Amino acid sequence: MRTVLATLHSKYVHPSLALPCLAAFCREGCGELLIREFTVHEPKESVLALLLAEEPDVVALSVYLWNRRESLELADALAVARPWLRVVLGGPEVSFDGEELFTRHPGVAALVRGEGELPLRGLLSSWSKGAEPHGVPRLAWRRGEEVVEGPGGPPLSELDAIPSPFLLDLVDTARGTVYYETSRGCPYACAFCMSALDETVRSFSPVRIEADLEWLMAREAPQVKLVDRTFNYDSARARRIWSFILQRNRATRFHFEIGAHLLDEESLELLATVPEGMFQFEIGVQSTLPATLDAVGRRVSLERLEENVRRLRAAGNIQ
Repeated sequence: MRTVLATLHSKYVHPSLALPCLAAFCREGCGELLIREFTVHEPKESVLALLLAEEPDVVALSVYLWNRRESLELADALAVARPWLRVVLGGPEVSFDGEELFTRHPGVAALVRGEGELPLRGLLSSWSKGAEPHGVPRLAWRRGEEVVEGPGGPPLSELDAIPSPFLLDLVDTARGTVYYETSRGCPYACAFCMSALDETVRSFSPVRIEADLEWLMAREAPQVKLVDRTFNYDSARARRIWSFILQRNRATRFHFEIGAHLLDEESLELLATVPEGMFQFEIGVQSTLPATLDAVGRRVSLERLEENVRRLRAAGNIQ
């Protein structure tokens, strides 16, 4: 069985992290896996032709906010061109769709809900054996005119169970930016955010994180953007990773999404030693109104946040 894992980026410089992680986790017992990345700006006919040229048995599409419409159109076109082809959808923009998604898009064979590694491996492993994916958690799949819902199930508890897609050479590092995650989950429960649905923060082990970072820095990736929801949710963990980078980095810029109110004195002192231009911080401030923060369930110290941002700006070494 041949499966193409595909997605449509908003820009060419955006690589996929999801697809290499899925390919690494599903590399045994699921048949042949290929990764193909496109953009929403490419002609639909070209994307369709390139996917069909791979002669796949399965096409699995990673769906996000910026590509939902185009991905669903592509799923429909694939079904028309190859009625026997199995199209799988996954990603945050379809995880919570119901049975009506299958009704509106009759070519969709299965829907992966939430974190994709476990359900996709269960699905592809079953199909590669000619079996139905009975009992696979967080999976909805089509059986004739019926849509079968699998049981619920938690995400991976041990993230190190996902083999490193970097060490397996599955990640495209030639686009200018490389996405990387050291953790999954969010420490907050903001009412407006889908990240709050993943309630448990899980980290890769320090050994795994350092091996991946060593690989990236040795290849002098121009920019590594960490996609952890709040990188410094654990101050000691964040300092260990920052220190590791500072000891070994030669040419890579690192982008972190942080909670500025979580920066303690030890972290601020370490950050003051960062060479200019090596780090950049994205700091989310949901609101400067305490009543709004209370309403959405995001209670932080605005005074501490403001003080820490002022200190970072005054130091001038981190954008």
